[in-house]
Amino acid sequence: MLVTNYKFVVKEYNTYHYINGKTFSEKAIGIGIKDEITGKVFPSPLTNFIRGKYRSKSKSLSSQRNAASELTKFLNFVREQTENGNIEFQILSTKGLFGLKRAHAAQYITFLSLRARQEELSSEYVYRIEKYILSFYLWLAANHIIEEQISVEEGSPFDDLELGTIYPGRNEKLPEKLVDFGENRNELVEKFIKVAQDVSPDIVLGVCFQFFGGLRTGEVVNLTKDAITSPYYWDDKGFGENKFILQVRERHQQLFKGKNNLQHEGVKRPRNQALLTNPLLSQVYKEHKLFLKRLENRNIIKNNDALFITKRTGEAMSGKTYKEQFNKVKSMFLKSLSKEKRIDDYLFLTDKRWSTHIGRGIFTNFLLEMDASIPEIAIARGDKNLSSVMSYVEEKNAVKLTQEAIDDIRMAAENQQATIDKKITAKFSLGD
Repeated sequence: MLVTNYKFVVKEYNTYHYINGKTFSEKAIGIGIKDEITGKVFPSPLTNFIRGKYRSKSKSLSSQRNAASELTKFLNFVREQTENGNIEFQILSTKGLFGLKRAHAAQYITFLSLRARQEELSSEYVYRIEKYILSFYLWLAANHIIEEQISVEEGSPFDDLELGTIYPGRNEKLPEKLVDFGENRNELVEKFIKVAQDVSPDIVLGVCFQFFGGLRTGEVVNLTKDAITSPYYWDDKGFGENKFILQVRERHQQLFKGKNNLQHEGVKRPRNQALLTNPLLSQVYKEHKLFLKRLENRNIIKNNDALFITKRTGEAMSGKTYKEQFNKVKSMFLKSLSKEKRIDDYLFLTDKRWSTHIGRGIFTNFLLEMDASIPEIAIARGDKNLSSVMSYVEEKNAVKLTQEAIDDIRMAAENQQATIDKKITAKFSLGD
């Protein structure tokens, strides 16, 4: 188990079933042991844990992969501690998994908790990982692989004063909602839009308006064709390659006349909103115009002013319908990431809740990448105060901004001191 140059990895493989003389294949997730010198991956009996706990209960492939991914992280932590000479782990160098005890899991939970206290992880993530590890220990005990008895009658067996386990504390968790796609935002935004083109072409332009202009859902569905002032909607010569401006206004009478509940159709800040132009936005805008033209030719459209139409009714799309379509895209987007084995991106995007409103955070962080100042971003977003901007700043960017501010203050202080020193030197030089 703990031989040098080996590590635990997640492995996807095919299983075969023979039913009535026919062969059926099915993808499954297991755990392998990789020789880091040769690159060869050998099957591990620990795959039986994934198979029994997650596959046999009709769990999805992504559920199997997530469990296997977190378990391999724990196993590799244990292996590293053993190799690094941690006294409590030395029993594993001879007994392997048969020597695994609660204390080893307790140290891993403490390791994660300290990272959570440094705001590298969320507290909820730590508690979720504890559940994976607990399931693993219960399986080991049930199969007589470990000697220590594992009981959950009095809560977590790892939350023991004698073990000295540190937990992050529920009140120390990071914000519950995700506000940005993170470091890979450029690639993930493009991928999300392309998934939307396949899953829900009727809202993909709205998604672009949110990502590249920070519009809220209610502001998107309140747009009319005439609200696109540049490029002029009725002119087919341009598609916003160089300039794209929207008139964000409340148009309830024009679009939602007779609708009593306008909870999802509000416009918080009427404004003229400039978008971040790019080839993908122009392409989507062109496709959306063709989409509306097809609906018009089929006599589906009942409200000719609306920019976003519900195909079923032909009326202006409501905010509720838009959100439902967005969630369908989100679901397919996450499934695609899981299928492509992009585990880090998948875990980042499933660690916290997020919805259509994430577009404002993505737009904010795009502007930060362009070195826009906080006041400039507030104006671009249509905010009344600067604090609103910071709530949408991706965590790593917030740390970066804080550090840059500290550096600026330090530099200013050093320059000021240098100026004083020069004056003093000049004064005494003249005196001589």
